[in-house]
Amino acid sequence: MPSRRETALARLDLELIKLNPEQRQTVTSNNPRVLTIAPAGSGKTKCLTLRVARLMINGCPGDRILCVTFTRAAAAEMRERVESTLADCDPAGSYTMPTIRTLHSWGASLIRRYAHFFDLTRDFTIYDEVDKADVIRACARDLGQERWDRSKVATLWKSQRVQALYRERLRQSNAVDYDQIESMTLKLLAENPDVAGRWIGYFSHVLVDEYQDTN
Repeated sequence: MPSRRETALARLDLELIKLNPEQRQTVTSNNPRVLTIAPAGSGKTKCLTLRVARLMINGCPGDRILCVTFTRAAAAEMRERVESTLADCDPAGSYTMPTIRTLHSWGASLIRRYAHFFDLTRDFTIYDEVDKADVIRACARDLGQERWDRSKVATLWKSQRVQALYRERLRQSNAVDYDQIESMTLKLLAENPDVAGRWIGYFSHVLVDEYQDTN
């Protein structure tokens, strides 16, 4: 009777047969750095999904794999595909799902874990574009700036005083804005060797679904 791993590999092989040579190379390559360039609708996400399945079948724990993409919808689709593929390859369900999130979601989770580094508490609020615009206008109003309610937000933001007050308001409100998450994550890793060492060594594989996610 074949082992669970042998059964999973056999199921994966059936999927690999359906791929073209370039797709198959993406899934099966043992090179530590793999870049796949292909147009929309050419199966990039499918290749990534099968690559995750192959890594896990070959012994990599799911919690040591990080998959990032750009939108919540794409992350949800990728998670569903990976879960379905793993269920097909290993019906017994003996796997642990990898971390599959948007880049901003993963960055925010890291910032929450080390919120004290930014003088924040873990329950900080993330302002979206609407929240950010409202606070910028309020700052411009409180500074007595003319046409604060009719000028474009980008125009109000040119004021150094508005920027300084906006940052102070964020601090007072225990908040960050969405656009800060990438730079804050980078700052956390670049300026805190203990944090960088912890996470650089944690994930065995990092898979990025779209080029813009490498910003």
